[in-house]
Amino acid sequence: EHGDLINNSIYPAVIRVPLMIRKPGVPARAFDTVVETLDLMPTVIDIVGAITPDGLQGSSLMPIIEGASNPPYIAFSESDLDGGMISVVMNGMQLVSIGEQKSLFDLNADPMALTDLAAEFPERVEVLSEHMGAWSKMVAATSLDPERRTEDLDDDTLDQLRSLGYIQ
Repeated sequence: EHGDLINNSIYPAVIRVPLMIRKPGVPARAFDTVVETLDLMPTVIDIVGAITPDGLQGSSLMPIIEGASNPPYIAFSESDLDGGMISVVMNGMQLVSIGEQKSLFDLNADPMALTDLAAEFPERVEVLSEHMGAWSKMVAATSLDPERRTEDLDDDTLDQLRSLGYIQ
């Protein structure tokens, strides 16, 4: 669907896969919520009742699994293909950024992300771009790879990340 971008792509044909988690005693349910693999370890730790280690990235999916919460979840993907690709998915919309080019897709109506809606919905591009920018700053500041740790988080950035729910 997107040329030869199969191995490192951030388009749905590659990154959108089913996930099944079942906690004993909790009835099985299906969700359309987009989640990240980053949340699997915190979820397993939560299921077994272990103590979450300090600094663990991700959040438990148990509130979603138990039906206590179904927030508008935000999921990020990145690839080093084509000089760097970043994707954010929220509320069924996916923003893909390749360099300066941004494409917007409605994954509910267009699950293979074939029709770019960026020109029709610039306000959604702007909102998702803000999330993408905040996430990129957080990744750059907290990366374990010293080459990727390119900036420190100032108070304004920390406040922005808190307001968006990325940190507490």
